Amino acid sequence: MAKISVVITTYKRQSDILIRAVKSVLSQTFKDLEVIVVDDNHPQDQPGYGIQTALEGLGDERVRYIAHEENMGAPAARNTGIKNAVGEYICFLDDDDEYYPEKLECQLESLEETGLKMSVCGYDIHDEESGRKRRVMPRFGRGDKGAWLCGRNYIATPNPLIARECFINCGSFDTQMRSAQDLELWIRILAKYDAATVEKALYVQHLHPGERISANPAKQLEGVLRLMEKNEAMLKNHPGARARLRMIVAKRYFQLGEGAKARRMALSAAAWYPPYLFRALALIFFWGKKYGGKG
Repeated sequence: MAKISVVITTYKRQSDILIRAVKSVLSQTFKDLEVIVVDDNHPQDQPGYGIQTALEGLGDERVRYIAHEENMGAPAARNTGIKNAVGEYICFLDDDDEYYPEKLECQLESLEETGLKMSVCGYDIHDEESGRKRRVMPRFGRGDKGAWLCGRNYIATPNPLIARECFINCGSFDTQMRSAQDLELWIRILAKYDAATVEKALYVQHLHPGERISANPAKQLEGVLRLMEKNEAMLKNHPGARARLRMIVAKRYFQLGEGAKARRMALSAAAWYPPYLFRALALIFFWGKKYGGKG
């Protein structure tokens, strides 16, 4: 029985990049772990990527392979990993990112020292096209942590180490959301549990060309709208958080060429939270100019 289960979901990723992610887990200073790789490719694609063969070549019994019979999406794949995990703690890793060697050890220590059930950390971002690197360190504002994260979410999916009981009491990823599934789950967890922070960069996020939800404004828009709908009651008590999300929605509408909707959403953000008036007007001007302000 492993202490920590690390869930890696993979989709349309070459096996050498996936193996890099898996090796970063197997090389952890904390050794009492298992790696669950959930293959979300369509069955007819599996031979082309050679994932199972590559994993078997590692010769490490801590690695488990699970293949979906059809493509179900990242939230469903992560939920498959959660259901099959045996660890007292669960964390996630995207198939193109890497843990630093001390990630699990540092976060587990933070939970054991504080008695909390969720640990977040800093991380590095490496843009492989430009070669630029930057570091993001964890911080929460005052008050409701879930509300504070709205619009400024620094807890990407590979970030937290979470006790199993959080998933039992708060549920798993919402499979109906096309984006922002991680933020929506963190909000649910933080409504019941506090989080410890490790002020160290413990993993690296690789940015690269190719299909990413983060580069798809339609999927982003759909995800944020559902996030707002599911947290309507909470957002009524946090006008700043509601305004930040509405500003994100306004940007997505501009990107999709729906200028009229974008302007209405930006102005409604300022109506909910007057300190955002100048920001809303600046967004309307600059984003409208950039995307033509159509609609």
